[in-house]
Amino acid sequence: MTLPSGTVRPTYFQVATPFDHGLETENRIISILVPTCECFPSAETLRAVFGLTRSEALVAAGISHGLSLREISDELSLSIETTRTYSKRIYSKLGISRQSELVSQVLRVTLPEQSPRC
Repeated sequence: MTLPSGTVRPTYFQVATPFDHGLETENRIISILVPTCECFPSAETLRAVFGLTRSEALVAAGISHGLSLREISDELSLSIETTRTYSKRIYSKLGISRQSELVSQVLRVTLPEQSPRC
């Protein structure tokens, strides 16, 4: 998903693995994994699956991509208050209260359709 006239920062995962090299100090190997494909659904998919309006779906997609409400409002040329209103409506429709819950639901419902490409 690409928000109009902007770029979405890439999603990445950081993994810290203990590394024992025989010395007294404990070290960790840090791996940063960047997916090679777009595994988050489009705003249109979110709209269809969750019964969101077009604007709510765009905000939900932005949240799913890890954007802040400020970044979403800037990308969509909305006021921060309007973006907050949309996010509250999304949470109400989905029966959730946190951004992490939204991302979890988005992944749970839509990731299986994306997995062959990932």
